[in-house]
Amino acid sequence: MSSTSPSRQQHHKQHRDDMYADEGDDLLADYFEKSALAVRHIFARFERNVARPLIHYLLISFRERPATSTFVATFVVLSALPVLSFIGFSIFVFAAFTFVALAAAFLSASSVVSVVALLLACILVLILVVASALTIGALSTFVVLRFFLRARQDGPHIALSELADGARTQYALARGRQPGPRPGPESNSESQSVKKEDPDSESDSVVVVRSGSGEGQKETQNLGPGFGTFGPGVPMDAPA
Repeated sequence: MSSTSPSRQQHHKQHRDDMYADEGDDLLADYFEKSALAVRHIFARFERNVARPLIHYLLISFRERPATSTFVATFVVLSALPVLSFIGFSIFVFAAFTFVALAAAFLSASSVVSVVALLLACILVLILVVASALTIGALSTFVVLRFFLRARQDGPHIALSELADGARTQYALARGRQPGPRPGPESNSESQSVKKEDPDSESDSVVVVRSGSGEGQKETQNLGPGFGTFGPGVPMDAPA
């Protein structure tokens, strides 16, 4: 059993391969037969509709008008080569001129578009320079006017510090950072004005020495603006 099973498998495999080969050959034969039938049908139609009527007409023409038919046949045979040459030359000329015209049109259009593109690039560069100059001029004018107005109002030092703070803030924003809070010149000016306007807010101080049983003790008392009077109408240095 073990010796016959491999041979049977090989036999079945070979039989299956032969069947596939036969099926492929049958398909190829069917395709070739269909193609041959189609070609045969086309030539049969040509023969039935064109060739046979033409041959029949030529036979009748040569039988009824031999001189005229001979002249026409000779003329057709001799003029076939020039006519075919003319047709081929015409097709070649049309194709060549069409190709040359398309190539020339493409090159001309490319040249014109390149010149216009170069002109556009020059115009854009000029507009870029003008826009940069106008922007720089406008910003400079704004900064100078703001500086002079601020300097006229609060002084040049505050105006300059505010200008530096604004430039530092814009630089930080341009770098993508959040500017830190800085005390503005207004707070300094307000604190200075408060100090100037309220000079009596500071209290005077005096040292009082008390005598006791032990060491001398010193106390510091803050006296307000009423320093110099003990009470209404009583001086400070009067006896208690």
